[in-house]
Amino acid sequence: MIDILDKTIPVTTIRTHASDKPWMTAYIKKEIKARQKAYTTRNMTKYRQLADKIITLIKKAKAEFYSSKVKSKRKHDAAKWHRTISQLAGFEGDNLNNNLISDSTPDTVEILQNIFTKPWSKLPETILPSLEDVASSLRQENPPTPSIGQVKTALKQLNSKKANGSDGIPAWVLKRYCEELAPIVHDIICASIKECEYPTAYKHALVIPVPKVNPPRDIENDFRQISILPQMAKVLEKLQLKLNLPSSRINDNQHAFTSKRSTVSALTNISQNWFNVTDNTHSAKNGVHALFIDFRKTFDLVDHGILLRKLAEMNVTKAFWLWTCSFLEDRRQQVKLAGTLSSVKPCPAGVPQGSVMSPALFNIHINDIENSIPNGLSINICKYADDCTQDEVVSQDSSSHMQEALEAIRPVLEYAAPIWGGLPQYLIDEIESIQNRCIKILGTSRCNFETLEQRRAHLTITEYQRILSDPTNPCNKLIPQPYTHEHDLRTTNNLPYVVSYTKRHGQSFIPRAISLLKQS
Repeated sequence: MIDILDKTIPVTTIRTHASDKPWMTAYIKKEIKARQKAYTTRNMTKYRQLADKIITLIKKAKAEFYSSKVKSKRKHDAAKWHRTISQLAGFEGDNLNNNLISDSTPDTVEILQNIFTKPWSKLPETILPSLEDVASSLRQENPPTPSIGQVKTALKQLNSKKANGSDGIPAWVLKRYCEELAPIVHDIICASIKECEYPTAYKHALVIPVPKVNPPRDIENDFRQISILPQMAKVLEKLQLKLNLPSSRINDNQHAFTSKRSTVSALTNISQNWFNVTDNTHSAKNGVHALFIDFRKTFDLVDHGILLRKLAEMNVTKAFWLWTCSFLEDRRQQVKLAGTLSSVKPCPAGVPQGSVMSPALFNIHINDIENSIPNGLSINICKYADDCTQDEVVSQDSSSHMQEALEAIRPVLEYAAPIWGGLPQYLIDEIESIQNRCIKILGTSRCNFETLEQRRAHLTITEYQRILSDPTNPCNKLIPQPYTHEHDLRTTNNLPYVVSYTKRHGQSFIPRAISLLKQS
């Protein structure tokens, strides 16, 4: 495939300059070069024709750039719109021109490679379990394989704008020619599944350093490594997860990388319970002790031996377990920065950030974290990826067991709005004033926008209905059951009735959502 691409669509190198305007294209540069050639050869007729043509091309390119990059952000993302305008006006520099990463010499990429692989230098040698060690926990079944239709669908769903992996096959080629390539890709995937072997070529990751802060200042701490993997690997992993994920059992308290879960569902599960137990007017006073845990280098330090044992305990098939072993073994990475490549180094631990398999494997790795809490302690746990929250209800005269648990386990205005939406009026007015000031800056009529209070109400109702429609959602148990009777009333409203003894509880997520539904 690469040979065919090289012959039909050869790669060409286009020189770019720091002074180039963002709307400058290769075609305009070509015409400018032709215009200059006409000038130097004193062909003034052709020179004037090209000069007029270039003026028209630049005007059109500017208009298209403004429409796609600037005008669309004006309505949907004011912050990005303002940032783009500032960059065009020369008030802000591009992060990519920062001194820390603009120097793409071999020494720079080697330094970054050493920084990214440093967490593995002090790790003890990982002992992987043998098949005999875990055979009793595995299902002895023939591995399920996808149909050509499933492969075709997976190819169609590829993001054509994603970067190429180490194999050099662009996503747009796989997506555009999915009809022709599906049978070939199907054969490759089925061979990998049946032979329980992950293709060696797909284990080579190109690591791109992405700044965590703007601008980056510390080369050791201000960069996150993102693995760019072959697009074919993503198709293979996606289909393997789809075929084998039902056999994996992830606890309900994990809200990351899980269908119908989000940061909002995690925060609802935590905060609503706190509001409920601290609604203290009518009973003995209760408090909540909470512990917030964030694990260091979580994805990079996943122990392959522990992960494979936990995967076997989930009663997956023997074929999928062996295939996952092959996925984890002999991985390697290479840092790429502005076209410069570092040396290749092995990855003895962790799961690659950017892989389709990695989030699912990470969830399996920390799935049993609550098992470390001693029995008899009423500690609630809520997880979102590597962020773990533990809380405990403590009555006024009781002691907390949180220390025992600790010793056992070591858009901005609307973010999580359903949780904090029940604000007092002075805070509602203060937040609303931010949008009003922006509307004045944009010179737009206020009636063209919903108020932020209306949007928060809509988000609250939407999240409540999402929880209500999913019986497996851990927040579902927090919703009280509606009262039923045999009387035939005019109203068909069957919403539950919530008694709140304090205003704080009444403005928490579930009581407020029910109240908003009754008003709608």
